[in-house]
Amino acid sequence: MTQTSKPTQLAGLFPLLLAACATTSGEAPEFGRAGLSADTGTTAYGTFEVEVGFEADPGDSKGVPLKLKYGNSEQTELYLDLSVYEKIDMPGGDGEGIGDLGLGVRHRFWEGSAGTSSALEGRVKFPTGDEGEGTSTGKVDFFAAGMLTQEFESLVLNGYFELGVLGDATADDTDVQRTLAISWSAPAAKGLGTFGELSQVYSDELDPAALLLGMFLPLSSTTVFDFGVSFGLNGDAPGGVLFVGLTTNLGILGPQGPRRYEDSSPGN
Repeated sequence: MTQTSKPTQLAGLFPLLLAACATTSGEAPEFGRAGLSADTGTTAYGTFEVEVGFEADPGDSKGVPLKLKYGNSEQTELYLDLSVYEKIDMPGGDGEGIGDLGLGVRHRFWEGSAGTSSALEGRVKFPTGDEGEGTSTGKVDFFAAGMLTQEFESLVLNGYFELGVLGDATADDTDVQRTLAISWSAPAAKGLGTFGELSQVYSDELDPAALLLGMFLPLSSTTVFDFGVSFGLNGDAPGGVLFVGLTTNLGILGPQGPRRYEDSSPGN
């Protein structure tokens, strides 16, 4: 009997996970799965949300990113992100395994009357992957970000800046990473929506710039499907990365949550 490879097993589990997520009920999801940036939208208070995807840079890398989010308040979201599988083209053979684990919080601290809002985000990334396999930095990294979102009648624009400290923040030679991005989303025909992102990462070694273009389709009131491609704009960025994914709100799991989720039937 031949043994099924890890990539084959994951490829089989991926559509099953998508199907399972699509059958859940909850609130409308805060779609923003793809890209480097985030906007000021947060997961609905008291509910859990899952983002899962598949990304492929043909001939170089593959990954299955997963993100679990919780609406801790009307303005605050807690989240966990992890690449549950990565395959990296390395000299002498491919590296593969789990990626690094990130824990973060995003808080929307200002909402204007004209559709403008601002938020701050903090994140810590732990080296749960394997540095030898190319799936980890091998360091504890810290990130802080700010974002400004403007909502128009049929267009959402977002500006994003992130500062990352890669490794020991007290060391003299610590790498500092800066990410700038502008993203947008707008409706399209027949229920489809479009989104995009123009980004550049500035680091001590590489400064990759990319243009991401994608489309999303609501499968239900709680689930959104997305797909697209990211194009490298300079020699430091991958030439082209294909992605597909799903965002779904699972509703409230457990007794916590806002009062609107409580049973309001007579006698309670």
